[in-house]
Amino acid sequence: MLDLTTYTPEHRQELEDLLNTPAWRKVIENGLVDRVAKKRIEPGSTRDYIGAAIDQLLSFNEHRVRRRKDIWGENGLVHFASERGAAVNINTNATRLTPEVILHLIAAGIAKLHISLDTPDKATQNTMFGGNRFDRVLEGIYNVQLARDLIGVTYPEIRTNCVLTNKNMETFPDLLSFIFTKRKQLTNRRQPLFNDLFPQTIPVGGDSNADLRPTETEFKKFYEDTWPEVCRRWDAEQDRLGISSENRGALFGYFSNPFLRVAHQGGLEAYVKTAAEGHYGSLALSQYCYVAPTQASFTPDGSQFRCGSHAIRHLFPTGNIRDNDVFDNIRASTHNHDQFPDKEACHGCALATLYINQSIEKKLTEKLDTMLSQKPEPNKVA
Repeated sequence: MLDLTTYTPEHRQELEDLLNTPAWRKVIENGLVDRVAKKRIEPGSTRDYIGAAIDQLLSFNEHRVRRRKDIWGENGLVHFASERGAAVNINTNATRLTPEVILHLIAAGIAKLHISLDTPDKATQNTMFGGNRFDRVLEGIYNVQLARDLIGVTYPEIRTNCVLTNKNMETFPDLLSFIFTKRKQLTNRRQPLFNDLFPQTIPVGGDSNADLRPTETEFKKFYEDTWPEVCRRWDAEQDRLGISSENRGALFGYFSNPFLRVAHQGGLEAYVKTAAEGHYGSLALSQYCYVAPTQASFTPDGSQFRCGSHAIRHLFPTGNIRDNDVFDNIRASTHNHDQFPDKEACHGCALATLYINQSIEKKLTEKLDTMLSQKPEPNKVA
C-alpha cells in the first residue's frame, strides 16, 4: 500500500493527482513497478573521496573503463557502476524524468539526482531556463518521489541545484521555504531522505552570462544578509517540525555556500570582487591540484580533460578516449601536473574540487607533520 502521509497535505494531493495520470497508470498496470520492486540494485555507499584521492596518490589503483551504449539500461553506465559498489549521481533538469525512466534508474541503482531549480517563481524560472519548463521540472521531481514510495526505497536522494544570478539571489530564502512544502516531513537527521531536496548554490559562470552575474554589492548582501535569513528559516522549519536539538541537521552539505565552504584568501571583501568578475575559485586554490591525477572529464567528441572546469572551457586536453585508454591519457599528462592549479586557467575551479583539494592538502600536511616529528629509527646492523 502506497503511503504518502509523510508529505504535507497539499503536496500529497499533488502526488495523488499525478499518480492517476496515464503515464503512472501505464507503468503500474503493465507490471513495471512490481518488477522493479522485486529486482533492483541497491546503490553503493558514497566513498570517502578525500581518503580515496589520497590513496590513489600513494598507491595508484588502475581500473579499466568500459564503454556503454546507454545510461540506465541493463548494459548502461549506472547499472555497470552500481554493480561494482559505486554511488552514481546524475545532474538533470528533470524534464525527462518520466515514470518509466525513473523506475529504470532505480532498478539500475541510481544513488542521487541533482536537479536544476533556481526559484519558486514560475515566470522567473522559465526565463532562466528558456521556454515553459517549470511545471515539467516539478513533475519530474514528483515522479521521483512517487517511484521511491511505490518501490519502497529511499533512493535516489534529490539535490536541488540553484544557480545564483542577479535575478534570483535575493529570493533564495523563498526557494528554501518552497522546498520545505515539497519534502517528507521528517523529524530526525538520521532518517533517510532527511536532506532530500536541499539546495546547493552555484554562482553563475561563463562569459556569456556576464549580464546575469551579481555585482560586488549584491554578492556581499547575499552573504551578509540573505544567507543569515536562510539559516533562520531552516531553524524555524525545524522548530515547526518539533525536531529536538540532538536530532537537528546541519544546513545543507558540501556545496551549500560558495564562500563559506572553503577558505578564500582575503576573506569576504576580496572574494566578492573576484566573484563579480566570475573568478570564483582564484582565491581558494591549493598549492597543488590533487584531483586532476585521479579523475577525468570528457566532451562529446571524446576529448579528455583533467577536470570539469577545463572541459567546459576546452583547456589543456590530455588526450581522446577514442584513441587511448582513460588512464593512459592521465599518465601521459603527469609530466606537467605540477603546473596546476594555475590562477588564470583555474579561476573557475568548481567548489567541489576546491573543497577536495583543500581537504587533501590539510590532511597531507597533518600527516607529514606527524611523520617529521617522529624520531627516525636507528639503523640496524646486519
